[in-house]
Amino acid sequence: MNNVGDKGGGNVIFQCTFCNMQFKETYYRVKAHLLKLSGYGIKVCAEVIPQILVELQKVVSDAEERHKSNQPKRVFLPSSINSREQIRMTSRFSMHSSTLRIEGVQSKKMKTTETSSSIMKAFNMQVKDTLDDLTVIFFYSTRLSFPVARNSYFIESIVFAALNNCAEYVLPGYNNLTTTCLQK
Repeated sequence: MNNVGDKGGGNVIFQCTFCNMQFKETYYRVKAHLLKLSGYGIKVCAEVIPQILVELQKVVSDAEERHKSNQPKRVFLPSSINSREQIRMTSRFSMHSSTLRIEGVQSKKMKTTETSSSIMKAFNMQVKDTLDDLTVIFFYSTRLSFPVARNSYFIESIVFAALNNCAEYVLPGYNNLTTTCLQK
């Protein structure tokens, strides 16, 4: 395919190098044209021979694999306390409802003196360690720039959440962040 129109997203004018047809379509329809996929609202290319079709399918599958591998992965960092179990104990998080409930840390059987465990309870060290772990995971998994940690709005949101009981807080989703929350 040769792009003969303006470059950019959306509909563009393409000319097929196999059948020389010109049409204004989206990437998905161009893909359907070349890979001979029906049901996309575009005529399939009759000039693509089976050997070329196999090559095109390989290129598309490689691109889809690269896209999948670039998706954020669940990252668990080591800490003095098993982070996975601690996170499981301290919070229940559902990706579908985005509801986060902090319930406090259930004490683990640790070989510590009574004094040090009292100090840990008084300062809620396990919860602080878990919050640190989650913050680090957030930065690494999203490839977010570390200077964001100095951003006054980021600091203010963490401090506000720490100082207020937000037991039934629902995180804003992608659509709310890009529309509703910006309009307030």
